[in-house]
Amino acid sequence: MIYRLTYMVCLVATVLGITGGCVNPGPTDSSLLGRSQRALADRGPQARKGDTGLDSLRPEKDKALPEFEVAQDEESGKKIVRLGLDEAVMHALVNNLDIRVISFEPAIAREQVIEAASEFDYTVFGGGSYTKEDKRNASRLFSGAQSKTYAFEAGVKKKFVTGAETSLTWAMIRAWDNTGWTTPNPYYEPTLVFEISQPLLRDAWAQVNLANLQVARLNQKITMAQFRDEVERIATEVISDYWGLVRARRELEIAESLLNDTAKTLQRVESRGELDATAVQINQIRRALETRRAIVVQAQKNVFDAQDTLARLLADAQINVLSEYEIVPIGKPNSEPMDIDTNERLAQALEHNPTLEQAQLAIEMADIDVDVAQRQKLPQLNLTASAALQGLDDSPGDAHDWLFTGNYFGFSAGLNLEYPLGNRQREAEFRRSKFNRLKAIATLQNLSDQVAVQVKERARQVESTYKQWQIQQEAVKAARTELQALEDTEQIRGQLTPEFLAVKLGAQAALAEAERAELQAITDYNISLVELERTTGTVLQMYPVPRALSAVAGE
Repeated sequence: MIYRLTYMVCLVATVLGITGGCVNPGPTDSSLLGRSQRALADRGPQARKGDTGLDSLRPEKDKALPEFEVAQDEESGKKIVRLGLDEAVMHALVNNLDIRVISFEPAIAREQVIEAASEFDYTVFGGGSYTKEDKRNASRLFSGAQSKTYAFEAGVKKKFVTGAETSLTWAMIRAWDNTGWTTPNPYYEPTLVFEISQPLLRDAWAQVNLANLQVARLNQKITMAQFRDEVERIATEVISDYWGLVRARRELEIAESLLNDTAKTLQRVESRGELDATAVQINQIRRALETRRAIVVQAQKNVFDAQDTLARLLADAQINVLSEYEIVPIGKPNSEPMDIDTNERLAQALEHNPTLEQAQLAIEMADIDVDVAQRQKLPQLNLTASAALQGLDDSPGDAHDWLFTGNYFGFSAGLNLEYPLGNRQREAEFRRSKFNRLKAIATLQNLSDQVAVQVKERARQVESTYKQWQIQQEAVKAARTELQALEDTEQIRGQLTPEFLAVKLGAQAALAEAERAELQAITDYNISLVELERTTGTVLQMYPVPRALSAVAGE
């Protein structure tokens, strides 16, 4: 009947067409950080001058970055790069290899999301076969039987988010034999078959069948949180190492100044050798001079170490581990006081800290596992159904005419039940998933407490280093006043007693130590500011990080 054909066509169109469709893997991250990550992943590994030898350590120039301005020191002939903090952060976020390596993880996770969504894509299939048989029969009429069969099929199948698996198959058979009993001979037999298998309990419905896709989406968010964590870590290290280089260079200047003052004192004492300076006094100052010369040597090493540490993070064509340039940071430390609301900072950390974000996403993944495991405890109960149209005649066209009349129509339906006695495997999986969820919650609580302690420590560090800087400023003034008073006394009295020289050398060392302590305090204050932002997860909101991310994204 024609109504049977119409009913089957409508059923197939409804299942495969209207309610079908492909499952969307979801939108990509359109944030500035997400665009930066995709830009880095698309660029691939950093271009190097070569693959072997020292060339493997020399990066090629990145077209997205401006070149550093290079000057040449007239006295030493060294090439000098005057480096600002903004430039340092920008070049590091574009070039840094730690960031470049982890930038591939979200890209890989995104492809895993697409793989999970592809489980519900349409699949077309088809095939053909040829069979020939030649048999001897136990018959007086036909001593031998021959047959030839051609079979072709094509169709489309799909899995749905409900767990249903459907297929629509068209098949054509052309058969011939020489027995004389088959009519027509040869004959053509087309069929159109629709089949569906729908789980009703276990493996059923969207909560179970979309679980892999949901987990893959959460895993992509976790990899983005890891990428953000790495970006914040590198930005924090760059800023900290930048101020470390500032401190190292300034400590070298202090050490050289102390050495020069000691050399002047020695020269002044030696000039009075014929008057009142003794050999003991002269040797006393020479010993102090050599000691301070050793301090200068150590300070020079510290400058080179600090420069190499920063250069590795920058990994730039001009500034890298093989760089021949001298880096001169031109940034000035922030000396403005920071008013910190600890409770506000704690709230920021709970919302933005990337480690806590990953722990929260882990709980969401555990929730999905618990939900799936609970549903999978149910018995396996599947509904199966099929409907078929068939035609047959001595030509393909006539055979299809019979097919589409709908007169030769068949269907079947059934239920299949399966349930293991005791159901121990599914019960154990459910209990395991609940324990994993409880563990994820406990992990988040543990990490939250640790982060809270770190936030309070960082806040106190900011306050204490600023106070130390203010105190050390006064100490420098007092030390400088003391040394000036001794020099004035020396000019007036002209006395060079051993006691006086010891006091003067001590005053010079005290001034240098006070200046170093003041420098340590102000750089520690600036480092503690960025470390606080790192703990609260707000480094990306700091200037110049957004500008650097825009450069990474090529915007």
